[in-house]
Amino acid sequence: MAGGKVKQAAPREDVASDTDLPQPGTFPGGEAIRQAQARAVDTLETLAVRHPDQRIMVVSHSDIIKLIVVHYLGAHLDFYQRLEVSPASISIIRLGADRPSIVRLNETCYLPSIPGTRPPKSGALRWRRKIFRPR
Repeated sequence: MAGGKVKQAAPREDVASDTDLPQPGTFPGGEAIRQAQARAVDTLETLAVRHPDQRIMVVSHSDIIKLIVVHYLGAHLDFYQRLEVSPASISIIRLGADRPSIVRLNETCYLPSIPGTRPPKSGALRWRRKIFRPR
């Protein structure tokens, strides 16, 4: 809601957010999450059949990408909100004669850093440095 007042953009208690919706959930007047996933997966598989042995680029909203990835991981639909897909990130799924595979998910290394910001410190890296520090 660009340019709107904060009060106008605040979440309403009478409308569910996508994080509140379990897999059979539907937004009022909208498509069910399960239907969106089926539509997206069907589209990808149709494209793969039409373009065998070719690379295809598909651009979509992050929630649709997460729904597709959850499908090919064989995970329950409710897990799609556990994935992170950043704006302008790259995710690669290999479809073909073999089983599908997730090659990349949420790749952002090619994006320029924002001047004046620092990347977050990784707790995992600090932990590894402590454990594997040479004596």
